[in-house]
Amino acid sequence: MKTTRRLLLCLLLLLSCALPVRADESEEDLEKAARMAESTPPVIPHRVEAGSSGEACLACHRDGIKGAPATPHPERLDCVQCHVQGEVKVKKSKKGKH
Repeated sequence: MKTTRRLLLCLLLLLSCALPVRADESEEDLEKAARMAESTPPVIPHRVEAGSSGEACLACHRDGIKGAPATPHPERLDCVQCHVQGEVKVKKSKKGKH
């Protein structure tokens, strides 16, 4: 019985050394790395309402209104399937100013 326990312990120890070591990467780190990967779709630099349709995006991105880049593929309407929303910075207004 002792021999079996020792054998199992040694086997577990060997297996634990053979398994690859995973770095402690957070989900945020993985998303950032994916965004920086070569040939990934650009990040959306503004808020996107949940459930918004591609038609709402095309209102500006079909022709490049107000500096919005014109889309090279207006037939694709599920924008958030490939593009992710980036960090959106909220402008803080000064007190007393509107």
